[in-house]
Amino acid sequence: MNQYKVLLIGLGKMGFKYMQDKEISKTVKFSNHTQVINNHESFSLFGAVDSLEENLNLFSKTFNLKNITTDIRYLNNLDLVDVLVLATPPKDRYKFLEFLPNLKALIVEKPLGSNLKESKKLIDTCSARKIITQVNFNRRTDSVMQELARGDLKRKIGFIQCGFGVYGHGILNYASHTIDLVRMLVGEITRVQSLSSPDYGRKGPISDDLNIPFVLYVDQKPFSFSPIDFSSYREGSLDIWGTKGRIEFLQEGLNYKFTEKFPCRSLSEFSELNSECTKIFETGYGDSMYYLYDEVAKKLKDSSKALSSPASSAFVNEEIIDSLKKSYANRGDIVKI
Repeated sequence: MNQYKVLLIGLGKMGFKYMQDKEISKTVKFSNHTQVINNHESFSLFGAVDSLEENLNLFSKTFNLKNITTDIRYLNNLDLVDVLVLATPPKDRYKFLEFLPNLKALIVEKPLGSNLKESKKLIDTCSARKIITQVNFNRRTDSVMQELARGDLKRKIGFIQCGFGVYGHGILNYASHTIDLVRMLVGEITRVQSLSSPDYGRKGPISDDLNIPFVLYVDQKPFSFSPIDFSSYREGSLDIWGTKGRIEFLQEGLNYKFTEKFPCRSLSEFSELNSECTKIFETGYGDSMYYLYDEVAKKLKDSSKALSSPASSAFVNEEIIDSLKKSYANRGDIVKI
């Protein structure tokens, strides 16, 4: 079987180093790009680039791959690369495409660039060259989430009334996943509002990111979020309340709780969501990154196939976050999307 040759740039946690984390390996089968590339029949690793020698040394000890370097300009035969995977910091990502004349697909971490202008330049370059794009909002390729989005959510909890959640390490770095999940499960966000509380907690890897409370509106339905300090514990949650039930996505999406409506135990003629009858279900999060790549492989073979997380969708998340930053700078003004 012919395999698409993949160049991986960035050997940090998402690129490679999560393989060294014993805890994540217990719950997430595919936690990083290297794992998927090495296990998917449609892809083979052409080479790897990272600016840190220590990452390259660790990678070379783990895999018998000689085509590794600190700079893409040192690699030969770049015209053979079919797929580029970018797991680097966001600044100037679009520049890597200049070295790859026959590139067919780009798989990239979010955000697409260090600002909207850079992100748009990456999208425009890919569009002009007809390069397939898939962004690692991997809950979009979680089979359970997809079924919920196709109607299971409404069947379980009825019409959605509101939602709540927590996040950490910044709205761009982390809350972007939850923002994207609201769009996927509930609908497009029409307005946003940042609360004027002080920015607090550990911000994570993106220097100008914010940790602030904020509200997203899907039409008239509010979804409120608050940051927590990940030095205490990690959690990225989304809690959706409907007219006949409630779903809580917990442990960053590894599972969800479903609570349905029963007659109220404390007052007649009312109903309640009985927490004693809550059911817990696993999601498909552990395999979702594999299926993110699988969609790209299918699209490369058949252009009519759809992608769940193209760059155009990821850019909407970045526009929403940019609007949240504008709201914060203007002391909590509501900003229309």
